[in-house]
Order: sequence, then structure tokens, then C-alpha cells
Amino acid sequence: MGGPATIREFSPDGIPYSYTARMRERFISPFYVVHYGLIYSDNCISNKNESSYHWRLDSSRKYWPFPPGVSSIDQFRTSADWVIDNIKSDKSGNAHLFYDFDWPYQFYPGGKLEAPWWSGLTDAHAITLLLRAKDCFGDEAYLSVATALYRSVLTPVSRGGSLVLLDGYPWIEEYVDSRVPEEKLSRVFNGMVYAYHGIRAYEEYTKSGDMADKLLESIYNNFSKYDAGYWTRYDQNGSITNIKYNTITYNILKDSRIYNEIFDEYLSRWKIGIEFPGFLYPWCGPKSIAKTHFIVTFIMVFVISTLFVYLVLGLLRPARCIRRD
Repeated sequence: MGGPATIREFSPDGIPYSYTARMRERFISPFYVVHYGLIYSDNCISNKNESSYHWRLDSSRKYWPFPPGVSSIDQFRTSADWVIDNIKSDKSGNAHLFYDFDWPYQFYPGGKLEAPWWSGLTDAHAITLLLRAKDCFGDEAYLSVATALYRSVLTPVSRGGSLVLLDGYPWIEEYVDSRVPEEKLSRVFNGMVYAYHGIRAYEEYTKSGDMADKLLESIYNNFSKYDAGYWTRYDQNGSITNIKYNTITYNILKDSRIYNEIFDEYLSRWKIGIEFPGFLYPWCGPKSIAKTHFIVTFIMVFVISTLFVYLVLGLLRPARCIRRD
């Protein structure tokens, strides 16, 4: 379509620029700035305390993309500073990393998130990045912005924040579009779990607040709503996970920071989908062009492989001579 052959490129200081067939120009996704910033933070050694919640290993991180080459602590600082520089407040004073581009999402008006929209996942995930930056570089601005994001994430959507309810329990909404009524918001599962970790990190760092316990209780009481047999659901609007997010959903529940034995029955079934995605994705995965492409490719590979084997066996078969009198 005239664009590059890569999903993402990086500036010299580590800021990711994304490309997609849906958009003609490159763009910066706030989530991926935070995501890669957390990876760059591995370079901070002197002030790292791995017993602190905000430094604890995210065991699901390996299922997300990694930056190319060797990263540096300067890239970590650049990412954290990018968050500081791009925080904006809404009319109610809530701090957000706004997304300034539309994004397709079939269950919202017009089949998209309309800019400017925000994400409770991104805002909460950024808290962890900023707390690590505070440890490494000492600037109080990092903690100040983390505090603003913490308050914003836990403000109800009706007042410009990211907090909703799911079956009476608090839930952090990943996709907040002010056009969408609260009851029709997506309630994405992985978004809630990653956001929970940001809230937990802040409350343990500052030794204040009690919302993390309530969010964890919500996860324990609602995770079964995302069960789809041998597969998982992405949200509460009817979306089924693709292969990537099915793997992520499975692994975020196995993470030691959140694991509970009540997950075991579901994990044992979901593990089958993780181990045999090629067979179960065509039946359990979401309806999409990608799924159609997957099925067609699978059939073509099967047919071509069968013909190839048939041809090889035919060539290896000893020639038969026919005697004519």
C-alpha cells in the first residue's frame, strides 16, 4: 500500500513509531512508549530494588515485542520524559496520555475509537515506568505525574477517569471514548490486569490507598467471564482473542503477582489452545480477515505438501518395463 514493510521503527533515542495499513502516516502509540520504556529500564542497576512491586518481573513481557539491538539507560530516561511531556489534563483536571488518532474498534460508534480518547491501561501502566524513573534519576516530577495518573485512573468514567464497574466490582477500562455510554464500554481483560499492577505498584511505593485489593478481588470474581472453552474472550462486548492475546491472557493469570488456584480449572483448558493454536484458532478464534487468511494458508500448505509428497514418491517408484512380443 506504499508504506514500509515493518510494523514499528525507532528513533535514535528509542521512541517507537508505528505503522498500520489502517493509517497512511506513522504515529506514536502512548502504550508502546511505555512498553518499551519498561524494557529500557532494565539498564537501571544502581537503584533497582527487585523486591519492590514496581520492579518485579512481568513474566508475560516475553510475549510482547522487544526493541531491536541493545538498549540504554538514556532511552529509558527519554521514554519517561516523553510521558511527562505528553500528559494532558481534560476539562475536569484528569491527567491522561491521550491518543490523538482514531482507532478501529467494531463495537463503538462508527466502528472506531474517536480521537482524543484515552486508556486506563496505558495511564496505569505508565505509573510503573515513572516509579522506576524516580528510583533511577531521582526527579520528583516522575512521582508527581504518577500521582496524577493514579488519581485519574481511579476516577469514574462519568467524571473523566477510567473506572467502571463489572458485575458490581471496580474495573479499569482500557478504551475510553467519551461518546460511549459506560455500560457499553469494552472491559478488556488484559487491560484491567496490567492496569491493576500499576495501581498496586503505586500504593506499595507510597504506602497509601487500598484500591489495589479491590481491583484484585474484582479480577478473581470476574475472570471466568472471559472463558471461551479452549480459548479466551478479549472483552465483554463479544470479542474473542486472537492467537497473541489468547497467549497473553493465559500467561497473565499464571504470573506469580496475581496467580490464584481458582484459575487452575480454566488454565488447564486454555493450555490446550496455547499448545495447539494451529488447530483451535480456526474454530475458536475471532471472525476476521486474518483468520480467513490463516485458514486459506493452512489449506494451501496442506495441499501443496500432499502434492509434493505424492510427486516425490512417484519419482522414487522403480520404473516398470513393459515387454512387448
